[in-house]
Amino acid sequence: MIYPENSLYVAGIAKASAQNPIAVRYEQLLTALVFDRENGRIIDADVNMVCGLTTDFVKSLLIGYSIFTDLPKMAENISKNYCGLSRKALVVCIKNAFANISELVPEAANRPASVQKPRLSFQQEGSSLHTFPQSTICVVGLSKTNSKNPITMHHEILFGSFVVETESGKIVDVQFNTICRITSLFLSQMLVGLSFYTDLDEMSRRVQKRYLDGSCRAVQVILKDAGNKLENWRAGAAKEKGP
Repeated sequence: MIYPENSLYVAGIAKASAQNPIAVRYEQLLTALVFDRENGRIIDADVNMVCGLTTDFVKSLLIGYSIFTDLPKMAENISKNYCGLSRKALVVCIKNAFANISELVPEAANRPASVQKPRLSFQQEGSSLHTFPQSTICVVGLSKTNSKNPITMHHEILFGSFVVETESGKIVDVQFNTICRITSLFLSQMLVGLSFYTDLDEMSRRVQKRYLDGSCRAVQVILKDAGNKLENWRAGAAKEKGP
């Protein structure tokens, strides 16, 4: 992708929690933004997440918004639609990025945004960025793995990143931080289309029956953890909505 002449780059950082797989690899979470100098509209974004699917989902919560005026909305998007250990750190990252803009280009931060895009609707021409339905959230389930499992050589923690429809609980997409690409692909094909609300036992049964690996139990723990987080999210959303 070729960025326009009037575009600027800024990065925000935050410390990752010790339990976060990101801390194993990077220690700090970094969010990079390319934005239009005139209106602050975010043209491109990236995050040093371990899982590509999580990165794409987070990018979809940021691209199209103005870093000048839409900071509260982006923070709200992350808080409401990303259920992972990095949620608070991501909000810190974008606030840190805004602070860097205010310090380095003070006149830019005072300009109003002329373009605003609704959540998850941004489609960049020639971009490979995933697009996700409006009613989806990203839920990350975690599990420790056996010390003899090769995956611990790189990550120590096995996790699955699930993009889920909030109404039905159905898995739209999923990716695991496995070393081998086909491992994540195989698991994904077993799980996509099933619902965390009604099919959790079926997911566990499929994994136990077809996934013949030492991390089988860890995957089942991940499914349960993600399911619990989704239920907590649903209870919080219902409470916020009110009677």
